Amino acid sequence: MENYTKGDVVTVEESKGPHLELQKDDIVMTVHYGSKIRNLIGLALNKMQNSNTKRIVWTGSGPAITKTITCAEIMKHKIEGLHQLNKLAYERVKESWLPKIKGLEKLIVNRDIPCISILLSKDQLDVNEPGYQAPGKCSIHEDSEDGKYEGKPAYKKQKQFKCRKRKTPSAQNKNLTGRSL
Repeated sequence: MENYTKGDVVTVEESKGPHLELQKDDIVMTVHYGSKIRNLIGLALNKMQNSNTKRIVWTGSGPAITKTITCAEIMKHKIEGLHQLNKLAYERVKESWLPKIKGLEKLIVNRDIPCISILLSKDQLDVNEPGYQAPGKCSIHEDSEDGKYEGKPAYKKQKQFKCRKRKTPSAQNKNLTGRSL
């Protein structure tokens, strides 16, 4: 592909597959590859906690899918009792590659880019819908006063070792030459 440059990119088919049914009050957060998670989470938490909003949808495609899932999981840990519904789809994209050298033909490549939509809702969703996840309990435990939780003993603190600077061979030679015999 070093003999080609990327030309036009055209979306041929929009999101094939199941779709989420959005309501007028839903907040849609679109995550891009370069999006900062702390900015997205801050905005989403502000809207979910300070308004009448009951549902938020996280969407992302291609390399942003993992970041989209991370945002939804963080949101579930910050706000307890959220019901989740996941939908997967793909977009067909048509790319054209233009030759740099005469004699080569123009290439047209079709790619299917995966997409995900995650609906988080304070209200109950359809349990029979594929991709549904019920609210779960957070598995983070706080230590009690005696250092134990759920009947398990607290871990012992590891010993801290002080590191000494290691002498380089040249420093060792200087010490040897500086000594009188």
